[in-house]
Amino acid sequence: MKKILVSALISLFAAAGIATEFNVRNFGAAGDGKTDDLEAFRKAAGALRKAEPGSTLTIPKGRYRLSRALALDHLPPGSVIIGETGTELWFDDLLRGGIEIAETRKLTLKNLQIGFSPVSCLSGKVTARPDRKSLVVAIPGLDRFGQPGLRTMLHIFTPEGKMDHRFHRTDVCKVEPAGEGLFRITFDHPINDDAVAGQTAVLFLRGGRPAVNNNRSSDGIYENLHVVNGGDLAFGLRYCDGMTFRNCRIGSLDPAARPISTGADGIHSKHARRGPVIENCDFSGMSDDDVNLSTTFQNVASTDGNTALLVGDNRDYRPGDRVALYDPETSSTTQHLTVAAAEPAKWRNRDAVKVTFDQPLNAAETLDSLKLENPYALLFGHKGKLPALVFNRETVHAGTVIRNNRFGNNRARGLLLRTPDTLIEGNTFYNLRGPAILMASEGMWMECGRIENVTIRDNRFEEISRSPVLFSTISYRSRREPGERWNRNLTVTGNTFTGCGAPAVKGGDTFGLLGNLILLENVSGAVVSGNTFGPRSPLAPKRDAVLVSNSENVNVSNNPEQ
Repeated sequence: MKKILVSALISLFAAAGIATEFNVRNFGAAGDGKTDDLEAFRKAAGALRKAEPGSTLTIPKGRYRLSRALALDHLPPGSVIIGETGTELWFDDLLRGGIEIAETRKLTLKNLQIGFSPVSCLSGKVTARPDRKSLVVAIPGLDRFGQPGLRTMLHIFTPEGKMDHRFHRTDVCKVEPAGEGLFRITFDHPINDDAVAGQTAVLFLRGGRPAVNNNRSSDGIYENLHVVNGGDLAFGLRYCDGMTFRNCRIGSLDPAARPISTGADGIHSKHARRGPVIENCDFSGMSDDDVNLSTTFQNVASTDGNTALLVGDNRDYRPGDRVALYDPETSSTTQHLTVAAAEPAKWRNRDAVKVTFDQPLNAAETLDSLKLENPYALLFGHKGKLPALVFNRETVHAGTVIRNNRFGNNRARGLLLRTPDTLIEGNTFYNLRGPAILMASEGMWMECGRIENVTIRDNRFEEISRSPVLFSTISYRSRREPGERWNRNLTVTGNTFTGCGAPAVKGGDTFGLLGNLILLENVSGAVVSGNTFGPRSPLAPKRDAVLVSNSENVNVSNNPEQ
């Protein structure tokens, strides 16, 4: 009877053009933490999908278990999905994912705690270091930890709960009993320091789906969401323009026992034409970057006059888009083109895009000319000739705003950006291996963008080991190298730096320099002024606070050093 009444009301309100309010409990959700509520949520999402724009789905306080991912696609514009204090969504399968959103405008998600039920992180004391690639640890239940299809990895934390950046993140190869309550773990990256004894070993899973995944949506609002363990990502986005993250938190419910909150990034977004606003959020315990915004290089598969077949991650090309042809050997742009037409295509059974430009591409090599069977997705270890690479200069998160957030206690960067017209202000960055802010195109990951008109002001940088602020160009060889000066029109002002430069494992040039505070490479036009350089770590090597290389028109002035 209740189902008939709900169905009748949906039809009545839809016919009248009235925004409707639904409650997931009316579709059979129990919220008791035991019942599989997936089907109830699917029915509620189906009702919302048929409703008028601006309709609301309420999720009352409770612990809702969902055995698989929840699809929220093609919802009416302005739909709202809102929880209460104490509303928790727990998903059973890290590999199948959490909330999956697609093709939706102006969707608001609000007041939700989101996580995966499987134990994805364990920790315990290091009792011994038998050799460079093994530790003995006291971690109850470690012999039952892990999941097929996922990697088990290791971080080292201090007893005070800080990620220790002197040690690599590494893959766990084997777990063996080593006495009552003890296990010997072997891993890939060597540990050469006996100081690891007495530290905290943290094992976690990597390779799962995002807690919230969004594809081809725009102007969504994520407000007061708490992601407690997010698979590889807390928020994964593709082709999502103008998103807002407000008062969100990524962090473990029990940082002392399970400090890792995601296997990789907090927010990872690709190919947005309009960048996000991220404000008043708190991200901690990532195993990679807090925020990663970029587009990607595409492989030129073939050319025919003004037309090229492009293969890769980004297939959003539209008439009028500005495109750059890129030479990875010199880290420079060799040709600028404009899109005249674009349409979906195939290259050897792979999705591709056929693009017609305003002029012929000057591509020395293509996938076809090199007789390559697969496109490049990464350039690590590349040998021999590469096909021509291009990137769309419009899908670069223009207008990104990041303000009044806390980012810290994770392995890599706070912000990894390749974005123009960007404002970064009022944030606190703490206990990062560094950089806290890295703005650089990276040939090795094929992640790129436009870095121009960027303002970094009134931020605090505390205990950042390597170059808290770094603008550069990073080649496919994982090195910072001289190249085109495409970091343009930069302002770094009013920031405070304290306690930076503590020892940290190097792990490639992408992490900057120990003891340096601002590193500018391949820059054209920058002002660095009004910053306060407080005392660095007592262990920091002596190095100038601001270093500038292969750059022009850089003004460094009025930066008092304590």
